[in-house]
Amino acid sequence: MNVDTLQAAADQGDASAQCALGNMYATGRGVAKNEARAVQLCQAAADQGHAAAQCNLGVMCATGRGVAKNEARAVELFQAAADQGDAGAQCALGVMYATGRGAAKNEARAVELFQAAAEQGHATALFNLGNMYRDGRGVAKDEARAMQLYQATRARGSPSATCTRTGTASQRTRRPR
Repeated sequence: MNVDTLQAAADQGDASAQCALGNMYATGRGVAKNEARAVQLCQAAADQGHAAAQCNLGVMCATGRGVAKNEARAVELFQAAADQGDAGAQCALGVMYATGRGAAKNEARAVELFQAAAEQGHATALFNLGNMYRDGRGVAKDEARAMQLYQATRARGSPSATCTRTGTASQRTRRPR
């Protein structure tokens, strides 16, 4: 779909178009990069309950891209999208709980969220879940299970796979960020 078609649909209140156009502005693909505009569009879609937009807006809030950094708001947005089964949001929310960013640290909850996203084949969630098993964080230490999860991660992509559609929260460390 071209930018003009997306813009027309977004102007009519189409949440999917608003989210897609917001992603384009966030990344500068097909349009000049404009993070403030990306936030506006994702907010409009998120207000309609669009899970991907909620997740993407959560990333923007968590990182301070296009909006003031607000990790507590990011957690709220990730939770709203995770409640709809969005694997990227489940993974991102798991990272927030694993690290205590925006919410009280809760490694057992992080494991639950990584597991939910991993069951949908989310590569970063598989990797993060493997780390939790390897380190015994939120779950009994089980290096064999960790290895299984790492192998599943490789089968779906690299350990540097991203938690979000916008690619702003990549996993580059051994532990969830």
